[in-house]
Amino acid sequence: MSAALSRIWFGLATLAVLALVPSHAQAATVCRTSSGTVSLTGADGSECTATSTGGPALASALGNGSSATSTSDASGKSISNARSGGSAESDASADGIARSNANTGSSANATAAGTATLAIARATGNSGAGADSSDGVAKAIAHADSGANASSSAVGCGSFATATHDSGATSQCTGGFGTAKSVANRNSGATSSAEADCVATAKATNNSGATAICTTDGGFVHATATHGGGATGSDTATPICNPNGGTAKVRSSSGNCG
Repeated sequence: MSAALSRIWFGLATLAVLALVPSHAQAATVCRTSSGTVSLTGADGSECTATSTGGPALASALGNGSSATSTSDASGKSISNARSGGSAESDASADGIARSNANTGSSANATAAGTATLAIARATGNSGAGADSSDGVAKAIAHADSGANASSSAVGCGSFATATHDSGATSQCTGGFGTAKSVANRNSGATSSAEADCVATAKATNNSGATAICTTDGGFVHATATHGGGATGSDTATPICNPNGGTAKVRSSSGNCG
């Protein structure tokens, strides 16, 4: 990365950090570097560390117990933001971009390793989010005592997981140009996996569970469950729907139910 591009990226990243802090609030502890390691401890007890061997690394922390760590290699770009006791870690290498945001006792970890890779992890309200991309895009969002994990490892692959209100969501994409998406809300669980150029989506809400797995090019699976229902779908097997007093639905290239 050229020096000019590094300055531009640093400027945009710094503006993003400053936008998170009201003008009347205490300033965040900010570490940034494109060479070596910078570690600081703020007057409020927050800590940040930025380490780089050439690419820009920016870490910002605000509030006692907050910790932000960013690591970039010669061509990676990393940014981490921690607030109100949160812990945020970003690690970027080989042209990857990693960004993590953690707030209110939460933890967020983002790792991007590879050309055109992007990993984004955001967690709030005592939650945990992890995004890991060795190829493609991975995005995990967790809120209100929840956990979300997303991973992608194939060209053009996209993995997205969102969990809110005591829920868990997991997605993984290992097939080129595949898409996996999981959404869980209110004490629910959702799991999706795309192992080919296919689409798998799982959505669960209100004490429900949904699983969607696709393994063949051109295949698709959409599983949805609400209010205690359970839905399981695959693009190679007969779907299973158990409403259990709620709803359960699967639409897939291997069949439908519900």
